[in-house]
This record gives sequence, C-alpha cells and structure tokens, in this order.
Amino acid sequence: MQTAINQFRLNIRGVKELDSIHTLLIDKFPLLKERADEILRAEIVMLVSAMDCYIHDIVRLSMIEMFQGTKSSNKYFDDFAISSKTVVNILNTNNLVDRIGLFESEIQEINSKDSYQSPASIEYALRFLDIRNLWTVLSNDMGMKPDDIKSTLSLIIHRRNKIAHEADFNQVTLTKNPIDKMTCDSSIEFISNFCEAINKYINNNGSQHIV
Repeated sequence: MQTAINQFRLNIRGVKELDSIHTLLIDKFPLLKERADEILRAEIVMLVSAMDCYIHDIVRLSMIEMFQGTKSSNKYFDDFAISSKTVVNILNTNNLVDRIGLFESEIQEINSKDSYQSPASIEYALRFLDIRNLWTVLSNDMGMKPDDIKSTLSLIIHRRNKIAHEADFNQVTLTKNPIDKMTCDSSIEFISNFCEAINKYINNNGSQHIV
C-alpha cells in the first residue's frame, strides 16, 4: 500500500504548490484577487481528486493481493464480477505477472465508473480492505467525533461539486460563492489527515478488521 500513499502525498504536494502560486499572485497583484481565487477553487477540485485516487489505489492493490492469495479474500472480493472475456484470458495465460496484469486492468476498468468521494461510497469501498466502522476507526487518530468526520467530508465534497458542476455560481446572488485561503487550507489539512489515518490503520492492522 506504500505506493498508494506515496502517490497521494505527491498529489497533495501539487495542491500545495498551486496554493503557493495563489499567495504569490495576491502579494504581487492584489487587484487580481478575484481572478486569483479561481486557483483556490481548482485546489478544492484537485484535493478531492487526490483522495478519490488514493481510495481507488488501495482498493485495487488490496484486490490484487487477494487475487494472488497473499491476503485472505472477503465477501466483497468474492462477489466482485469481472467479464467472461477476462476470465478466459486469465485462464489461457500461464505467466503469473500477465494474469495479475489482466485482472488489474479489469479492476481499473470497472472501478473507474465509480467515484469514492462521499462518506457512503468511501465506507463501502474500504470494506474490500476489511475496514468496518470506518468513522470510529479513524476518530481517535484524527481527534474528531465520527459524525464530525463525516459531516466535514460531506461539506468539502459538496463544495467540490458546486465548483466542478456549477462553476461555484450562486443562482440567488448571481455571483460566485466566496472562497478564501483559510477554507482551502483547512480542507487540505482535513483530507491529508483523513487519508493518512486510513494508511496508518492499514499499516497497523494488516488484514484485521473491526466488526
């Protein structure tokens, strides 16, 4: 799972670099603040994408481990449906690396249709890793109540959707919804802590789970 968290950290670094560009623009050209704030909106979209990518990665890697037999399978893996064509191709391939590659490609193709952003979708996805009672699991490490973790995540996702699907435009005021650096910074900190807490749990518990 190390490759997944490493990629997440790189993606977060990219978000923070974008934030530095915003700060530089505001300092040098204060009259461009309204235009520069579009960078903050881009940060929110990239931030959620980084989290989505991380969840996809750890689900994929976990399923590959189950496919290889290095990790015990569970009902979610057992019920995961792949195409008959891929099954035939796997059976006709003697090379283990090629078999894993075929299976991995199929996972990516199927899971690419899903986004792991909302609390419910993330909770479902992490059952492939045998992580249940997710919000309770993360509560102590994040220093937040389970319901507060879910509500904070939901607010960030809601804002991301407003930006991505509605250009952050307010139909009542006929202007863009206000955004500020403090909101972005707190969102970055939360999502970073959220994914790092998941990574810590995976490292500390392996294939164990909380029922």
